[in-house]
Amino acid sequence: MAPKYKAPRGTQDVLPQDSWRWQRLEAAFREVCRRYAYREIRTPVFEETELFARGVGEGTELVHKQMYTFQDRGGRSLTLRAEGTAPVVRAYLEHNLGAAGGTQKLYYICPIFRYERPQAGRYRQHHQLGVEAIGSPGPEIDAEVIALYHDFLDEVGLEGAVTHLSSIGCPQCRPALSQALRDFFAPHVSEGRGMRPTRSASWTARCPMTWNCVRARPARWTTCVTRAESTSRGCARGSTRSASSTRWTPPSCAGWTITPAPRSR
Repeated sequence: MAPKYKAPRGTQDVLPQDSWRWQRLEAAFREVCRRYAYREIRTPVFEETELFARGVGEGTELVHKQMYTFQDRGGRSLTLRAEGTAPVVRAYLEHNLGAAGGTQKLYYICPIFRYERPQAGRYRQHHQLGVEAIGSPGPEIDAEVIALYHDFLDEVGLEGAVTHLSSIGCPQCRPALSQALRDFFAPHVSEGRGMRPTRSASWTARCPMTWNCVRARPARWTTCVTRAESTSRGCARGSTRSASSTRWTPPSCAGWTITPAPRSR
């Protein structure tokens, strides 16, 4: 006889024969974060909807189609945690964590909720491990996060990982990059009708997008392009960078030496 109740579609139960794997992975992540002096932060499983709408971007597919949003009995619009960064930044600001000075280095292990079509390896409730370093103006903290990431992969026994670096520029040069992307995508997108972009010889698109989406968050649309490198060539991305942002670009990072944090016994 089939059970009356089942786990909701797009979710899964972690049974005792599998939970030890989760515990091992989480323990490895906590240990690596400890070595890099990151401290754990835990935020509520739901937040005000406006936090995600503004933090992620109102023109994104996540905000329009994938969030689990509901009204509580007081009429407030709330959303289950749709991504990890916005709640951490909200907590940082709300509790004035920056008052102590220096860089606040935080990590989290939490469930994320997104309404999308379930498929292998993609669930409506999944779990993320993440770090946020707030308060450092230079690119060195980026190198540290990359080192932490590779150290974690080593900790769990994954070898041969390769990291590809990119950049969307600094606040000064990002507007020029956004405009270059709008100009490049404009001929391929139907105005406001949600039609699939037209195919060209150099790229195709995986998902339908409207001009409103491209106009609001053009850099996000590159994730839908199957051959993103042609996009960057087409909009002459390098010409939009300011002098200060070049410190974060791959050529400048080529001389970095990433040394994992020392282990302690």
